[in-house]
Amino acid sequence: MKYVVKRPTGETMTVTVESLAIRLENGAVKNDWPARAEDKNEWNTVAEVLAMPVPEMTPSASPVETQAGSVGSSSGHGRRFCRNCGKEVHEKAIACPACGVPPMCERKFCQNCGASTQPSQVLCIKCGGNLATGGIQSVLANISGPAVRTDARILQVAGGIGIVIGLAIILWARSHSPDMSFTNMMADPNNYVLKRDVYNIFMIVAVVFGLAGIVSIVKSFIPKQG
Repeated sequence: MKYVVKRPTGETMTVTVESLAIRLENGAVKNDWPARAEDKNEWNTVAEVLAMPVPEMTPSASPVETQAGSVGSSSGHGRRFCRNCGKEVHEKAIACPACGVPPMCERKFCQNCGASTQPSQVLCIKCGGNLATGGIQSVLANISGPAVRTDARILQVAGGIGIVIGLAIILWARSHSPDMSFTNMMADPNNYVLKRDVYNIFMIVAVVFGLAGIVSIVKSFIPKQG
């Protein structure tokens, strides 16, 4: 689902729900800016649009339900409470229409009954439900799937470049390798040693680049701790 957002200048931009939520969190758009679904003519505000259910999501993949897990709550009829302001929101809402914060982002209220809670609480003393939390990245991860680690991509690219450079050096050195015959060595020993040493240095550098590239690629597939 894509949405059309109108800036105060009158310009419009078309964004996905994930992009809209990120822009709202970063301050690139405001809660009170006009917005509407791309296939509809009725204008609402950005906050109202984000508070609406996302049609593409199936019930089992809704952000709030996934974050809450198996929570014993009274929200089985499509309602839930914002953990930032305590206002009632739709269970599939990406942002609370009252405060603009992702409903499960803070720890001030119980998402099941709306009772006030403490940041360290893991269980609501009023309704007995588990207290779920999750910021905007958790919401978007459940909509779009797991995010790809940026550092892993960088390692893979750097590793590929290292391997390519290593192979290029090897090919160049092989094509310019000196004549290491016994006759050439005896004819000009000093020049022979110099060429041999330069050739060996190039080959060592090539191996270092290649090994560094391989290590970087392997490291990118190791799960990041924490």
